Amino acid sequence: MRNKHPWIKAILLSLLLSLPGSLFPNQVEADELDTLAETISAVVQIGMVDEPDTKIYTVGGGVIISSSKDVTYILTVKHNLVQGDHLYIKTVGGEPFPVVYYVADAHRDLAVLRIDTSKTRLPVAKIGDSRELRVGQSVLAIGHPAPVFIEDDYPTVSRGIVSALDRTLVSPQESDGASDENAETYPLDWMLEYTDTPATRNNLTVALTPLIQTDAMVNSGSSGGPLVTEDGKVVGIVQSMISNTGSNSGMNFVIPVSEAAILLKVAGVEEGVDE
Repeated sequence: MRNKHPWIKAILLSLLLSLPGSLFPNQVEADELDTLAETISAVVQIGMVDEPDTKIYTVGGGVIISSSKDVTYILTVKHNLVQGDHLYIKTVGGEPFPVVYYVADAHRDLAVLRIDTSKTRLPVAKIGDSRELRVGQSVLAIGHPAPVFIEDDYPTVSRGIVSALDRTLVSPQESDGASDENAETYPLDWMLEYTDTPATRNNLTVALTPLIQTDAMVNSGSSGGPLVTEDGKVVGIVQSMISNTGSNSGMNFVIPVSEAAILLKVAGVEEGVDE
């Protein structure tokens, strides 16, 4: 007998498709997680060595944006480039590579590092378009917070949203409670802190670049790590946070990856993998 109500089938089908993903796996979500996994593997630690000590001390993170059979380039923040005897990067697998060259843009607080990888092909993150971000959009921050306490080489991933776009920050002045003396007298004054480790916190500069604000969790050691979309594309580089305690308050700031375009051109970097 002919079905008198074909629309019922359509309703049932739509209900079934709306059931939890455990019953009907979402292939799009699975593909996005695969891409995110590739991006995570391209996030590195940036560290320094002070001779005669040979231990690498992590000061922040970076993300691999280009790799060929000879060289690999990492995008990070300039304030991660501390005054150590030697700079290194460490991959997710823990392999250290000395930094042989870098180009920096002090105005935008960005830097591109080069390492020689003639014997190793490293994973590369995909670059997104930060100009297409919208307030309320879901994003993820990837980095290496608390490197003093976490000894393994696997990055931390945290989820949040884009809270605001085109923020401009200025460095706190002493009249705003920026000095150590005032910080003790007025412990609730909000402070701008770069999200690197304490070793890099000298001579802080004004943050001039319009920034992305996000509530994705970042902490000490997160500087230079990427902010990515849900499908794993890099749209920014973590720079700073505002806090009155030194811990995360949910007011975190990220340099849009579009701001790195000029620097990448100067460094001669072509995104992706060169076969």
